[in-house]
Amino acid sequence: MSAEDMDVARMRSPLVVALSEAAILDQFLLGAKAANLGRLASAGFPVPPGFVVTTAAEGHLRDASPQMLESAAALGAQRFAVRSSGTAEDLEDASFAGQYETFLNVLPEGLPDAVKRVIASDSRVTAYKEDRAEATDAVPRMAVLVQAMVEADSSGVAFTANPVTGRRGEVVITAVRGLGERLVSGEAVGDEWVVRGEEAIPRRESEGAITRRLALEVAGLARRVEEHFGTPQDLEWAISKGKLYLLQARPMTALPEAVEWEPPRPGYWMRNFRLGEWLPEAMT
Repeated sequence: MSAEDMDVARMRSPLVVALSEAAILDQFLLGAKAANLGRLASAGFPVPPGFVVTTAAEGHLRDASPQMLESAAALGAQRFAVRSSGTAEDLEDASFAGQYETFLNVLPEGLPDAVKRVIASDSRVTAYKEDRAEATDAVPRMAVLVQAMVEADSSGVAFTANPVTGRRGEVVITAVRGLGERLVSGEAVGDEWVVRGEEAIPRRESEGAITRRLALEVAGLARRVEEHFGTPQDLEWAISKGKLYLLQARPMTALPEAVEWEPPRPGYWMRNFRLGEWLPEAMT
């Protein structure tokens, strides 16, 4: 679809749509993040309820504001998470994560301003958008995802393939207590678990954010999302009052091919801090 055709379609498109209904709309209206979550919500995954301020609302936020407040009231939530959902985000060849604003614990009356500020943050990536336009013949647009705030007891990320070794049989989970913003901002390192089959192994437990049982539950959710989309996934999740929620799912980018490190002869040991350096005896 050309840029001109997309502009015409946007004029006829809804400004605000419930996330539960988003799966029937084109991705250029929803952005990749909201489109993915809309599909997952429709498939029965535990996605927090919400709505999308579509790309058609860019430049028409005053018209969209009453619909935002009406949609927020229908959800019955007291606070909301407001996040970007650009059409150039969360793609297989470019996730472009962390470039846009995210606002948490937003009160209903603050939603129009938070949405406006998320869209304004799009100016950071003008050059990137121009590069994408050259490749797709269409300038990427910005939608905004608004969801009921999950009061997380613990949260984190999960990869359905090991991002370092490329092994597809491993789910790598990082978890922190409370909101995941502490993790993605670099404020906290978090616990790390590796799940192979039904075996969950803690590599680091600095916070004690999740138990072995919860690590297996997160890994199970991650594998189901991977099966749904048919490609390795990078997930964000949260647990609140014992319930697991799926906050985001996107394809893993720059995933290496799986590498198996085999010793050159029986009995050799490998020094973990330098892959590929084999020694004839174990060393501390």
